[in-house]
Amino acid sequence: FAAGAALGAALPHTREEDKLVGEASDKLRREAGKTAAELYEQGKEKVGEAYEEAADKAGKLYGDVKEKVAEMGGQTGYSGDGGQSDYSSQGGQSTYRH
Repeated sequence: FAAGAALGAALPHTREEDKLVGEASDKLRREAGKTAAELYEQGKEKVGEAYEEAADKAGKLYGDVKEKVAEMGGQTGYSGDGGQSDYSSQGGQSTYRH
């Protein structure tokens, strides 16, 4: 079979073969382009859905962590004042005055 294909490929093409193959090639190219465009759009939709889901989960996680930190702050005396607590670091030594 491979030898026959090689022999056929080596022979010159006729106008009719070029016309038929050219039309088939054009059709295949159009179909491939259409399929690629559809897959691209599907991919964009899936990425958008995944992004929305991740953003929702991240927002929920942030809210949960913020709530837990606030609860812990009430229990430990941490005020969440953006660095205005009694914690300091000087000369490589850290101290926390409670």
